[in-house]
Amino acid sequence: MQYKSKILLVEDHEAGCRNGNAQFILQKFDDETFASHFMIRINVRDLDVWWEAVSRKELQTKYPGLRINPPQDFPWGREVNFIDLAGVCWHVGE
Repeated sequence: MQYKSKILLVEDHEAGCRNGNAQFILQKFDDETFASHFMIRINVRDLDVWWEAVSRKELQTKYPGLRINPPQDFPWGREVNFIDLAGVCWHVGE
């Protein structure tokens, strides 16, 4: 499975991305307190395939400060959790 993205728009204060049926828009909003309390969940069809593609990118080497863990089992399901450079907590699951 390949992940192909398409940039939707780029302006001074926002940019968007689409990948299949998923899309998001990012807004320039630099607030450390907000980011450190913000959490995003995305679902993928196959977490192992997603993890394999992401781990090959060696993001922790390219972006020091990124914290990412391999898939783990939780009471609510299996997930990959990571904290991005802005402090946002991401949950990727099936």
